[in-house]
Amino acid sequence: MKQQRFAEERAPEAGRTTATTHPISGETGTFARQPSPSGLYDADGNPVRLIVVEKTPTGTVRRLAPFAPRPGRMGYYEYISDARWAGIPLVHIAGGRNPETGRLVRAQGVVAIGQFAVGVVSIGQVSVGVLSIGQLTLGGLAAVGQLAAGTWAVGQLAVGVQAAVGMLAAGFRAVGLNTFTWG
Repeated sequence: MKQQRFAEERAPEAGRTTATTHPISGETGTFARQPSPSGLYDADGNPVRLIVVEKTPTGTVRRLAPFAPRPGRMGYYEYISDARWAGIPLVHIAGGRNPETGRLVRAQGVVAIGQFAVGVVSIGQVSVGVLSIGQLTLGGLAAVGQLAAGTWAVGQLAVGVQAAVGMLAAGFRAVGLNTFTWG
């Protein structure tokens, strides 16, 4: 904590110029220092990155740095595959809050896994896809979850255009404790 406070005291403010050596050209002079996205600086006044980016043979992993503060004990992890179909990653796994932007991350891919997932096959707390699994799901073909809606739906509250199975089910064919049918 003492080291972090010292780093913050020495941190240059956004737009402030400092005498330094340019990292690319090597010339010495006065250059504008970029603010740290995390708001943290090391003892030399350099910005601290809170995200570690690792390149793997199949894709890119972005995760929270081991030393990064974890407010509310929420972590951050994201995997994006290099393989793509129609410009969309084949696999995207995302969870937590991005420490640089402060936003919850959303998984978008052919196979999407995360708190918020959008994809052909999506698995998440809130998910939208052709085949969707989660707590609150919207599936074009099939949906499985606590609140599920789709052509075929299975869940505690299930609404299916063709068929629904659940405690409270509504659809052309409905099976459950309380059912509502149409057609």
